[in-house]
Amino acid sequence: MLVAKSNYIKRLILESEEHDFGMLDLSNVPGGADIFDKLARFCYGVKVDITVNNVAALHCAAKYLEMTEECCEHNLVSHTHGFLTQVALTSLTGAITVLNSCEGLLPVAQQVNIVNQCVEAVSVKVNCPILH
Repeated sequence: MLVAKSNYIKRLILESEEHDFGMLDLSNVPGGADIFDKLARFCYGVKVDITVNNVAALHCAAKYLEMTEECCEHNLVSHTHGFLTQVALTSLTGAITVLNSCEGLLPVAQQVNIVNQCVEAVSVKVNCPILH
């Protein structure tokens, strides 16, 4: 199922000269083993809770593994992007939490533009007058 949802893994297998696909090096996936476990669960249809604490890591890892709509519909990049824009970055607390979680994901978090989105969201929230 990972192959069906990840263009990166699909490409690794197609370009491999090895015939034993039981060992693919995925040690560079952002977020580590816990995030990879969530990605794998997503690929197998298990509901994965996306939160302000894990959305940056999930998004970085999904982008790294190329889990996009081009690969299959309703893939993880679109889910994490939707959560970022519709939930996490709509509040000051959410934007700051996501930004803090990016520290261990650099430089990937910068490359996929999460850091800039967070900074922009914080800037907008701080400069907006509070409506009563």
